[in-house]
Amino acid sequence: MKIPNVYQQYKDFMSEYLSLRHMEEVDENSVDVKNEHFYIPHHHVIKESSLATCLSVVFNASAKSSTGVSLNDTLMIDPENQDDLFAILLRFRSHNIAVTSDLQKMYRQINIENEDRNFQKILLRDNPSSPIKTYRLCTITYGTASASYLATRVLKQLAIDESSNFPKASEVLLHNCYVYDVLFGADTLEEAEKLIPELQELLCSGGFKLNKWCSNEKSVLERAIKTEDSKNSC
Repeated sequence: MKIPNVYQQYKDFMSEYLSLRHMEEVDENSVDVKNEHFYIPHHHVIKESSLATCLSVVFNASAKSSTGVSLNDTLMIDPENQDDLFAILLRFRSHNIAVTSDLQKMYRQINIENEDRNFQKILLRDNPSSPIKTYRLCTITYGTASASYLATRVLKQLAIDESSNFPKASEVLLHNCYVYDVLFGADTLEEAEKLIPELQELLCSGGFKLNKWCSNEKSVLERAIKTEDSKNSC
């Protein structure tokens, strides 16, 4: 299936990356080529659904350089950092009121160390006649071997650090997340309506935002969406 305006969608995706400061331009004239670095190739993927067809750009950290080694070959893959999915689903099904949400652009809310960004360089140009520019990806990048562990470890630390301020929400973050999906619930409307803003406040303190809400209780869903709109600054 041919997707119209692929080039423009690709350009828009990368422009958003730049405008959100998830990547930064590099002045190659000031770069010491002797310093270690890595260039990650990128390409687009098309996601089709019943509602829309959208384009995303993916970064292939498994692509090997001229040395025969890829970035992923050099990264440590740590063990799972979240609860077992089966246990999460069992707990989720035990609630009278079920709620799910999604951590918006989770990986891209987490900055990496400045020196590590040299291993996430990419090449890009505005159009075929423009000069090629070099950029560095500033955040955890989907496609790198360590991405999942680093992101979930950050969430875990956020929950630990804020456990005294948001005790119930911290428990949700520690035990009811699977990558960027949050699955939780409550036995009463009152509990659910208190827990949702607490969870939003906790995540907002770390620069994260929840979206794509779903619940079996209409009033809970409406409250979640309403409070989500009030936290657009996160």
